Amino acid sequence: MTHGAPDNYQVKPKLTTYTLQDMAELAERIGAIHSIDRLGDVIFNENFKDGICHWNTETGGLGETIEECGNRSEQGGFSLKILIPANDDAYAEIYRAMPYPIEGKIGFEFCNTTNAYMKNITAWLLFYTGSIKIVFGIKFDITNENIYYWNEGDDWVLLDENVKILWTWYLFHRQKFIVDLLALEYVRHRTSTKTTNMSGKYPHTINDDSKPHIYIELYINGNADGIIETYLDNIIITQNEP
Repeated sequence: MTHGAPDNYQVKPKLTTYTLQDMAELAERIGAIHSIDRLGDVIFNENFKDGICHWNTETGGLGETIEECGNRSEQGGFSLKILIPANDDAYAEIYRAMPYPIEGKIGFEFCNTTNAYMKNITAWLLFYTGSIKIVFGIKFDITNENIYYWNEGDDWVLLDENVKILWTWYLFHRQKFIVDLLALEYVRHRTSTKTTNMSGKYPHTINDDSKPHIYIELYINGNADGIIETYLDNIIITQNEP
């Protein structure tokens, strides 16, 4: 390879090698999980190779299933398969807690592929500081091709519209949004096809004395028109985002 350190790292660099600046090429070669834009430092990643033991799951109790799957994945050998029956009251979600990070710009990224019946997918990123709860959220309205964010008024507000995504099997699409814990605002949102500046948009905050931690969640609503079949993969949390 023309860039990066050689395998025998401690020897003098050859003419065609450079100082190791990042792990991008190495990650690609060994099939490691990586981000849509390779920005930020990864502090958590999930490709479901160990099943769903890192997550809590919840459903509407109407026949929904959440299980590890080896038939489809964006990268590697596994993904998380979710089936939701044709019922508007049905839903499925996965969630987990993490230690509170160094305050700065934090990223939340995931990817999925789905059939035609999926209406929307919502990503929640909550921070408990010990005195307040900070609620960041992004909802992709797939049916109407709109993206919404959860604002300081505790409600969904239109962020972007006419977001064109080709949904087809084996084509996983990524979403990523960045938030700033110091400024208490959104930074940007990115899909596979579009990046939107979110400067000047703020999260909902509320008094809460829970001990410091992060809460992350992905939530999918049911659709009375048909059975939703979707696959989640490569969930990534980053810090030190630019």
